Amino acid sequence: MALIEVTLIPEAKKWWRMYSTHALTLAGAIPPAWAALPPDWQAHAKWMLWGLAPLVAISGVIGRVVKQPEISGCSTPVEESSAEGSSQQ
Repeated sequence: MALIEVTLIPEAKKWWRMYSTHALTLAGAIPPAWAALPPDWQAHAKWMLWGLAPLVAISGVIGRVVKQPEISGCSTPVEESSAEGSSQQ
């Protein structure tokens, strides 16, 4: 049986700042929050378990592929445009 070699992304030390981490942590918190609700609340809030949790998980996947300036170290579009404006003067 061959072992799979795991390679971390360069930004792994900043995992706590990633959008995907935030969304997937929230998605993981929804089921325990659901279990803590009284049964009558659960009856009226089924959308929370069946609608909100998958939506948050999908946004975590999307957040994983979105460019995040505070993670990758690149400047934001506002900073880039202001830097261009100051160099033209």
